[in-house]
Amino acid sequence: MSSSPSSIFLPFIFTLASGLLIAACNNSGSDASGDAATLDGDTGGSGVATLSGSITGLSNPGLTISDSGAGAVSPAAYATSYTLPAPLAKGTTYDVTVHKHPDAQTCVIKNGKGTIAAANISNINVLCHTHYSTRTWLSGSNEPRAEGVYGTKGQAAATNVPRARNRYSTWMDKKGELWLFGGEYGDWLHLNDLWKYDTNGKWTWVSGASTTNSPGVYGIQGQAAANNTPGARWGASSWIDKDGVMWLFGGFSLASAKAGTLNDLWKYDTNGQWTWVSGASTTNSPGVYGTQGQAAANNIPGARRNASTWTDRDGVMWLFGGVGNDAGLFNDLWKREANGQWTWVTGASTANSPGVYGTQGQAAANNTPGARREASSWIDKNGAMWLFGGYGKASANSAAAFLDDLWKFDTNGQWTWVSGASTTDSPNIPSARDGATSWADSNGDMWLFGGYGKASANSAAALNDLWKFDINGQWTWVSGAKTKDSPGIYGIKGQAATNNTPGARWGAGTWTDGNG
Repeated sequence: MSSSPSSIFLPFIFTLASGLLIAACNNSGSDASGDAATLDGDTGGSGVATLSGSITGLSNPGLTISDSGAGAVSPAAYATSYTLPAPLAKGTTYDVTVHKHPDAQTCVIKNGKGTIAAANISNINVLCHTHYSTRTWLSGSNEPRAEGVYGTKGQAAATNVPRARNRYSTWMDKKGELWLFGGEYGDWLHLNDLWKYDTNGKWTWVSGASTTNSPGVYGIQGQAAANNTPGARWGASSWIDKDGVMWLFGGFSLASAKAGTLNDLWKYDTNGQWTWVSGASTTNSPGVYGTQGQAAANNIPGARRNASTWTDRDGVMWLFGGVGNDAGLFNDLWKREANGQWTWVTGASTANSPGVYGTQGQAAANNTPGARREASSWIDKNGAMWLFGGYGKASANSAAAFLDDLWKFDTNGQWTWVSGASTTDSPNIPSARDGATSWADSNGDMWLFGGYGKASANSAAALNDLWKFDINGQWTWVSGAKTKDSPGIYGIKGQAATNNTPGARWGAGTWTDGNG
């Protein structure tokens, strides 16, 4: 079991609204409308011109405006104008961008591109907007250990709701419907119920049992059947592929002859049936690694729980780390090819391997995160995979503890240590933690919420701080407390408010909808 306390948290849906953002904003913060620049009076034959403009809505520090030739400037909060420091010669092209956004704001450039004629350019204007982060309590109880209302299997109802749980698995399908499977209801009480939350705001109990510790029905490997269902478990890994098929791997289970971790792979197809695809129907099965970098029909990751996952732009499913039944932590990276074969990509085939950090900010073939469980994961717009924190090994000389290191696995197949400490239990920003939830929005920003870890240099506890890692590579603390065990503010069910916030928790689930 996890070293974190066995607490029960309610399923929640977290809605972020970045109010007043301009649709024309691109990733660089430069407007692509191509509006003509204003030429401002003759330069007197000097042959050079300055770049400047107005600033609207800047209320926070941190903004940097730049051009490769004209230099950069960082206006103070509430500034209403700027001028780039270096004049440009006639005939020079310019491309003014927002190099760094201000804290909790997004800025865009109007009229940012052009060519110097014979006059100063004075209408390269900057428009800034504050992020208004609102949260709405949509369903479920605000009391812990709440029982579910299952209703009739297969029928949506306004009163239906899953029981309280943590470490469950989630998906978002092509219709924008949310799916939830299994998890842990209490000490040694595991679930295998599958739920759907539809676009009308109603829950449906789709399959599995309404009782705890229900065994699986495996059927015949490779064959879908109406009665098939994975056994009750928590800490299972999940993906959804480009065809809308939902996948489930491993987890920790009591619902078999021997309690332990699993490496069974399941899929739930668009016809509403489960198929046991591969892996063992028993617990604690070892992995078959084969040759690193080579797919093979017999390859398969060993039994584990609390691994990290990604689905890349080609629909390939990736799996990293996790913990085995003997508490051994992994740092092996796997991918499942389109032909259904597994490839061991990087990391060790043994447990408790330390990280190889290399030089911060530089990719290298030998770099690899240390073994860990419950790390947070994202995939960005460029197809790079990201990993944050977890509980595990930083170095060969340290015991396993909470981590706050941020890693990127790029499309060239190499790891980069991006930020955070190469040691454990760091109070850096964000602080070391495991079991945090994560998602990427439509702007390419990556988000992190809560978890269990170090709110400060003091002892670990549950957290409810919300963080954003933006496209410029910087963290912003958006909302929530910087102290441990902070209670939630629910407000009125169904009504958004800026003060609403989920209480401190770990092992919660998230979805990103079609609007980001």
